[in-house]
Amino acid sequence: MAPETKCPRCAEPLAQGSIHGLCASCLARGVDDLLNLAEPMPPSDLPPTLQGYELHSALGIGGMGQVFEATEHSTGDHVAVKILAPRWTADEEAAARFRAEAEALRQLEHPGIVKIRGTGETDDGRLFIAMELVVGCDLGRLLRAEKLPPARAYEIFLKVCAALTHAHSRGIVHRDVKPSNILIARDGTVKLADFGLAKHLADEHTNYGIGSLTQTRDTFGTPYYIAPEALRGRSDSTPAADVYAAGVLLYHLLTGTPPLGNYTPLGLSRSADAALANALRADPKKRSADLSALVRCVESAQRGHSLKRGKMIALGIAVIAATWTLGWLAGRPKPPPPPPVFASPTLATTAAPWTNSLGMKFVPVGGKDVLFSVWETRRRDYETFDHASKVAMPEWRLTVRQQRGRRERVQVLTAEGWKEGGADWSEPGFPQTPDDPAAGIAQIDAELFCNWLTIIERKEGRLTVAQFYRLPTFAEWNTAAAGSLEIPGNCAGEEARISPWPATWPVLARRDDFPRTAPVGSFTALPNGLHDMNGNVSEWTASESPIRPLTRNTESYRIRGPSWATGKPAELNLNFRRYALRRQAIADVGFRCVLDLGTESPDVIADESQ
Repeated sequence: MAPETKCPRCAEPLAQGSIHGLCASCLARGVDDLLNLAEPMPPSDLPPTLQGYELHSALGIGGMGQVFEATEHSTGDHVAVKILAPRWTADEEAAARFRAEAEALRQLEHPGIVKIRGTGETDDGRLFIAMELVVGCDLGRLLRAEKLPPARAYEIFLKVCAALTHAHSRGIVHRDVKPSNILIARDGTVKLADFGLAKHLADEHTNYGIGSLTQTRDTFGTPYYIAPEALRGRSDSTPAADVYAAGVLLYHLLTGTPPLGNYTPLGLSRSADAALANALRADPKKRSADLSALVRCVESAQRGHSLKRGKMIALGIAVIAATWTLGWLAGRPKPPPPPPVFASPTLATTAAPWTNSLGMKFVPVGGKDVLFSVWETRRRDYETFDHASKVAMPEWRLTVRQQRGRRERVQVLTAEGWKEGGADWSEPGFPQTPDDPAAGIAQIDAELFCNWLTIIERKEGRLTVAQFYRLPTFAEWNTAAAGSLEIPGNCAGEEARISPWPATWPVLARRDDFPRTAPVGSFTALPNGLHDMNGNVSEWTASESPIRPLTRNTESYRIRGPSWATGKPAELNLNFRRYALRRQAIADVGFRCVLDLGTESPDVIADESQ
């Protein structure tokens, strides 16, 4: 039989070398579908209502819709509700995929798989799925934050395999196993989630996914974890596809990175390396169709690790006992090491700044009661806080009430001016180094950073209960910045006229080496030791009552000082007024911390309802 010469979707003749058996137009439409799915759905001003549930804070916004925390009326339980966006509810294929995910979850009953609680439509006709709420983080965030010890890696892997084995026994292939779809609860519980790409083996021609759109996502979605047969456009996925992803997961858990190219064997044992090599075979016919071989090898490695750990603990106990006995016999028991002694911030001077746990330096400004950071908060400082906040739900995080209506996206510079985009502080629309100031930070997040750093350093013993980090008040900032405009800073000179820069925006009659932000300390400091009070990023200030951390979100807060985007001479005046809502993030606005040395502050963030 002659090979197919027409596109199966539009019947147009196929050119030689067509991809996935589709013509260029249909293939491009498939990629457009993928890009549309990846485009974040703008949050609604008012969340929808749905029968049987009360919605609370938004847990996430994705291309297909939103996920809310909610209360189930019949039980009082907190659940997660995934709501499909209106544009996709009206799309037959997308709606079918959404319903199919619910159908897949209904057929599965396993402690390692998220449970479905209900389905239906919102008051405005959108589809929703209610699922159990897993409070914690996904495995992807956990792996980015730390390298897991072998015992924890084995435990997580075996729990994921148990969930997959259950799905396979019910005839369901997950097809999207990856760290972001594995949820880790606070108590260590492991849950497999997101069956939106699942396929039922009972019918090789019917996917729980949505046909070509699913295949597009399979091909371009998560390349390290996708089985090679899916990358080649085959739709006849079997459990062997999940076995391949499990092999990648095992390697990622134990090494911290996925296997790339000619990867180095793990060296657990000869049988374990052989089982992993089989799981990662490119040919699905030569790859095992079940997880039993991998599971047996990991269970053996887990037992060996536990035995070795037990011997090491026993040896350690024996050594400690012997040491204690020798010390007791000698009459000179070794005292415990003394706690670390940190320098007091009250001793800071302009010539000898006080340095905190992040390497931020502080000097006294306007007396001894307040120390100013000599720099704007750097990306490297804020990144430490951001990672800590994603791994757990500690005491400095926002409450459910404070999360409501929060805007995560940043206003970035475009050729038409400031526009809200999909960027965040980590990608403010231009390249930065770790020593550049963190840009695109909302005032509420700047205060959360100060709360976090206060709690951490009080626990370490660096700060007393009367000392705390906060944002400077408007008056304090003005005092600290006195005379700053006499020293050239990083503002919008001729070097700023790079894309994007609005054609109608002016620039100053000078230039420097930095078209956007500069590493902190790149420009001359003031006599008081402070850098960048006259440029780089504009800085948030607090209310005039610094001991009241989080106040009402509808109030505007003052932003002080010029930034890399300041091109009007009038805006260089320290009396220039600029305001924004505390939840608003702009790509030329950051913040600077001060350390208050003498006023008691609350340890818990105030509830905004008060």
